[in-house]
Amino acid sequence: MPKSFLLSLLVVLILAGVLLVPRIKKPDKTAATYFLSTDSGFCINTVCLTPKDSLWWVKVGNSQAPADSDKVEAVRKSLQSIVLTTVVSRNSDRASELGFPQSNGVVVTVNGKKLELGDVGPDYASTFVRVPGSTVVYSVPTIMSKEDWSNENSWLNRRITNWPLYQIKKINSVTPDKDGKWTNDKWVEAVVHLNAVSYDPGQYNTSQAKKFEVVMDNGQGTLWAGQSGTGKKAVYWATTDQKVFYQIKKEDFDLLTSTQ
Repeated sequence: MPKSFLLSLLVVLILAGVLLVPRIKKPDKTAATYFLSTDSGFCINTVCLTPKDSLWWVKVGNSQAPADSDKVEAVRKSLQSIVLTTVVSRNSDRASELGFPQSNGVVVTVNGKKLELGDVGPDYASTFVRVPGSTVVYSVPTIMSKEDWSNENSWLNRRITNWPLYQIKKINSVTPDKDGKWTNDKWVEAVVHLNAVSYDPGQYNTSQAKKFEVVMDNGQGTLWAGQSGTGKKAVYWATTDQKVFYQIKKEDFDLLTSTQ
């Protein structure tokens, strides 16, 4: 048999082998994120977050209340990082085991696109998710708490001021000493780290309120604290922009308005 024929046959066999060997598909590192943008807001079941006037708002009952902006941004980052590439199960019998009930599941909706949340993974750094109606369950490398996210109260903003204490140079005419210590630490703490009891949809006249002008290393802030009504009907409130008002504790109001 001629050598040229054997050589040609060998080449054909090699080419056939290359074509017949299954190709291993590499992970798609360029896969698109599931939710492209959350700029216009998102919902978790009936709990909806929407942007308005440079703030994020959460629906509470029939009204809107300011949401915790730090939490909203953290959740937006998680949602916009979701890529459905890691399949955990295709078996519908495992749905309950992975945290998906037969009905009334927790579903995230962004621009009409939906994703159901399951349990947090055993590594406590991932979450099981699936497209509603599908039996395919994926694991995504971020924690998404369905119990927390579906609770409207967990989204409410509870901080009226959260200014960095170490950057405070002056509050009204009060300044720290040369060592950075304040005469009344509790009063300063109340001004720069004031928490809300609840959001107040009312509007109050700040002209008669106690005003705090706070000078910091890189800017300044203003806080107003006031009282509406007397006795058992008294409402103690605070605001930093004269637009969004919060109710505060009486003891915090008393501390803020104490003579310095």
